[in-house]
Amino acid sequence: MVSIMDDEYKKIIIEAFNKEVIHDLSVFSSELRDDKEVVLAAVRCLGNNLAYASERLKNDLEVVIVALRESEKAIMFVSNSMRKNVDVMLLAVMKNGNNLSYADDSLKSNKELVMMAVTNTGSAIKYAAAKLKDDKDIILQAIKTSSEAYNHASDRLKNDEDIVLYLINRYPKMISDIPKKFKNDKHFMHSLVEINGSMLQYASDKLKNDKEIVSSAIENDGLAISYASKRLKSDYNIAVKAVLNNPAAIEYLSDNLKNNKEIAQMVLSLNPKLFTHFSQNIKNDKEIVLLVLSKGYNPIIHLSDKLKNDFDVGLAAINMEQTSYRYLSPELKKDKRIVLALVSKNGAYLVYAGEKFRDDKEIALVAINNNINALSCISERLKNDPDIKIATLKAIKNTIINEYDYQNNRAGSKIRRK
Repeated sequence: MVSIMDDEYKKIIIEAFNKEVIHDLSVFSSELRDDKEVVLAAVRCLGNNLAYASERLKNDLEVVIVALRESEKAIMFVSNSMRKNVDVMLLAVMKNGNNLSYADDSLKSNKELVMMAVTNTGSAIKYAAAKLKDDKDIILQAIKTSSEAYNHASDRLKNDEDIVLYLINRYPKMISDIPKKFKNDKHFMHSLVEINGSMLQYASDKLKNDKEIVSSAIENDGLAISYASKRLKSDYNIAVKAVLNNPAAIEYLSDNLKNNKEIAQMVLSLNPKLFTHFSQNIKNDKEIVLLVLSKGYNPIIHLSDKLKNDFDVGLAAINMEQTSYRYLSPELKKDKRIVLALVSKNGAYLVYAGEKFRDDKEIALVAINNNINALSCISERLKNDPDIKIATLKAIKNTIINEYDYQNNRAGSKIRRK
């Protein structure tokens, strides 16, 4: 007969669990650990309290379900009977697919349960029955979340082209784990490189020398040419496909193709910074150099002495970067047209020109008009020239106006931000 005191004690214990004042069921008597109301309160508070419940309540569906909802690890403590219950195990694997390991062997061949487990945790396939490790739908689903799942598939499915292709597309590094036969299978490698050109690196030497395979790879990724055979790295048509996909593929072409002007024009039109990857013969081609300059890259430091002495090249280089003047030939630096182009871009660069040009009135006027600081570079004779003085005053006036406009615009911008 339960006393009033025992009943009140039980209510207090239940309330304490409900309010999470206490958390540990193990400290209480076996009577309370066999009381369903107490145990329900305890597992709601902490699912792993199921470990301390009586054997009777570890076999109680309601108690087990409540415990599992609170903790995925509670499945460790359920009765053997509960491990045969599909609903219990479905809830357990929804929490953590690896809980399939606690299922009764009779349920490890249940496709619905195993599918739920591998959907949650692909590696859980290792706990499934052998027949489901040979189920294509199950293995594909498992691979979605874990590359490890492939290693637990049946031998038949490890050799299934669809499975292997799906695996490699999802986890490229797993290619080292697949059967060697696939790396020499033209149909398989063709399907693979169409999706990921860099997979060409894992093909057999025979397929790396197959024009159809390599062509498909570089259409997906131009840099895949780096894995092609020496013969195909020298193939003009393959080279064109590769550089049009990715101009940087030029790095991996044969020396003969790096000396091909048509390929150079294609590549440098797309990426002029790749100029240094070509042969010296290409670097010495005036047409190529002017193309590169027109595309925004200045190769002046890489040019031959002949091109550093070429007026058209020197003018284009200076128009892009005035510092190019320093790399021109001594002869070209003495060309007045070049110096005029230099100071028209930045008058202060008159400092790099020879004494002859610092005493040239035409050049001095252009320089001062462009940059008042050029005044410090001209000769003493020109500093006293009336036209130079007028140009200096005009340049000073323009500098003051420009500074005034700049300060006004800056102040207005601050006001607008406030």
